Amino acid sequence: IYDNTKKNVYLSGVSSPKPVLSVRIEAETTVQQAKLTQILTLLSTEDPSLHVEETGSATLLSGLGELHIEVVVDRIRREFGLDVWIGKPTVTYRETVVGRVETDGLVEYDRTVGSTRLQGGVHLLLEPIRNSDAIGDDGDGDSSSSNSSLEDSSSSCLQLTDPIVTIGPNV
Repeated sequence: IYDNTKKNVYLSGVSSPKPVLSVRIEAETTVQQAKLTQILTLLSTEDPSLHVEETGSATLLSGLGELHIEVVVDRIRREFGLDVWIGKPTVTYRETVVGRVETDGLVEYDRTVGSTRLQGGVHLLLEPIRNSDAIGDDGDGDSSSSNSSLEDSSSSCLQLTDPIVTIGPNV
């Protein structure tokens, strides 16, 4: 982008692809786990395609593929001297509804488990949400409401309309 008033050129930022593979990574002790957290923060700063998510019980390391994760783990072991345990890799699936899907009538569930009878029924209709179908869009052309996250028509979103739930002994 060229700014004619100041004679400056601005370059757009670099975007990295979303990660496709995740592994659980753990250190042997809590002291080493703290060091691992610092190392992963440094590595994710160097490599924006590397994502780290820490929960109370686990640290998930996500990258662009198996080789990417192997290179990062090798760097942790070689450059920082930290022995880590790596869990089984999981592939990130991104799915979305692309067409209308509807069950044929009411699908019923009726089973007896022991002395308890379990019953349920559902009529399911799934269809993609388009920009004009976004939640809260009243058709006046002003879609700047609180639903700005729904601007991408390919985003995954589940919108329940007219849910009916009945809980009781004679369902």
